[in-house]
Amino acid sequence: MAVDQLKEVLNIVETYTRENNLLDFDYCVTNDDKVINYVSSSLNPICVTQVIPLKLITSIPHVRIPALLTFEAFTRKENISNKPEIEYLLYLAGSRQIKQTLDKLKKHMEKPYLVIRFCEKTAEEKLKKIPEEIKCITKELENSLRPDIESIKEFYELTKTSEDKDRLTKDILTLINKLKLQLKTTTP
Repeated sequence: MAVDQLKEVLNIVETYTRENNLLDFDYCVTNDDKVINYVSSSLNPICVTQVIPLKLITSIPHVRIPALLTFEAFTRKENISNKPEIEYLLYLAGSRQIKQTLDKLKKHMEKPYLVIRFCEKTAEEKLKKIPEEIKCITKELENSLRPDIESIKEFYELTKTSEDKDRLTKDILTLINKLKLQLKTTTP
């Protein structure tokens, strides 16, 4: 990776780690299979509800950085998909291929699920929350994370990565940020 690209990746991660003034987040861990019916998005303001198998998530930055990148892509009109909920999955997977991403996700889709809702700070408060009809086991994400290392390595096609969760998270965030860099180099 070139020095400029490395600086860009570090800038994206730094943007996340600073206080996030762009988006509000809400989470829910659930075993309810009907939760997939709540996947949705809006563009004005940008609000997204997405469902992900919890076993594929290693950390909070792992779910938040793709949200920030999705918001940025739609703000700058650099999005791949016309649907923010799909754009989010592309960033989460570090891929530009919609069908491939959805197929890989479908293969790993099993309970428990993480429901993530993120909205622009300017959105009405009632829009920022996960619908009450969703039966949450917990809304505390940090303590619910139980990454399945083998599933993650398969989903992200990481053959040479470590079994260490921190190293795995760094490899995934690098993949996510590589997608951002690829988009910048292909945009006129």
